[in-house]
Amino acid sequence: PASDLEIPQLTSVITEQDLLRRAARTTPEALQESVGILVQETNLGGGSPFLRGQTGNRVLVLVDGIRLNNSTFRFGPNQYLNTVDPFTIDRVEIVRGPASVLHGSDALGGVIHVITKRRLDYASPFDADIRSTARLGSAAQEKTLRADTSANYEQFGMVAGMTFRDFADLRSGAERQDHTGYDELAGDVRLQYRIDDDHRIAFAFQRVDQDRVPRTGAFENGDEFFFDPQRRTLYALEHELEDLPWGFGTLRTTLSFQDQLEVRRRLEAAEMRTRREEDRVETIGFTSDIDHVPMQGLLLTAGVEVYHDDVSSERVDRATDTLVESEERGAFPDGTEYDTLGAYLESRIDIAELLAPVAIDVPLQLLLGGRYSRSGVE
Repeated sequence: PASDLEIPQLTSVITEQDLLRRAARTTPEALQESVGILVQETNLGGGSPFLRGQTGNRVLVLVDGIRLNNSTFRFGPNQYLNTVDPFTIDRVEIVRGPASVLHGSDALGGVIHVITKRRLDYASPFDADIRSTARLGSAAQEKTLRADTSANYEQFGMVAGMTFRDFADLRSGAERQDHTGYDELAGDVRLQYRIDDDHRIAFAFQRVDQDRVPRTGAFENGDEFFFDPQRRTLYALEHELEDLPWGFGTLRTTLSFQDQLEVRRRLEAAEMRTRREEDRVETIGFTSDIDHVPMQGLLLTAGVEVYHDDVSSERVDRATDTLVESEERGAFPDGTEYDTLGAYLESRIDIAELLAPVAIDVPLQLLLGGRYSRSGVE
């Protein structure tokens, strides 16, 4: 892989060793020590990264190349990155600054690409590694249990794990910060089949359930606000083919289905009512990209991505004195469908390699590219 100095963008990589050293409680917290990233964490179950002063739907988050962002992402800070289990991460690749050619306009501030663990060792006909982790934290009385395994049989590989987490309210000395703790249960499975050294297919499943996640700043004057539950489920089928003929490099194709559910429960004491809002986004995605080196010093990257969102949204208000319920319009039009299509071509020109015949060493690269994007709402 190229070093940061060889890439004409400001990038950084958080490795699995970095994650272990930082002992981050959540995935957003794992980013806090990285240069150029600010993480706003106004509640224990959240954490919104800022890149180049942008956050929310202006910073693109990818999980194994699949968009975590969807059509309902808020403009300002949000808590969705915390639905990625930090124990599943192999590394995090970060691009600071616009990356709109490859990823679209929601990469205005940058890109955070989370790459999860996978089986790489096929040297033995059969091998299995089992690991368990337990962690206790005093500030939030954290209780975390993680069990995972990585195994292979011949050309078949598997990585799987389960995480249980319980956080009580934060404490500072003898003082307790009410309405901060929550529970989390997560599981993941990745099944791989290596056809040969250059040809692989895989199926991946991820799920994270979080219950009674408080929005800390919304508890005052008797009011309450919980994300209960907050859930993300992902299914993905991946195909990867390397070292293609005629100068083509790696072809990657992914078909995915992602289900993101957010239920907001509020108690509005002054209005004497409770409110339950439920937003659910089911996303079907298809991505494919390929590299091509037509001549020395020139790298072409081309790809296409298609996403379809089905949005359901509802709201129910209930009077606390009469217990009368009323159905209201949700945060989004119920039954909305949102489609996006993107196709791109980027060329990376290495000036030093192009001028190699005249023995001029110029540490300079030139990026040229274009993207076609189309979106529609029904």
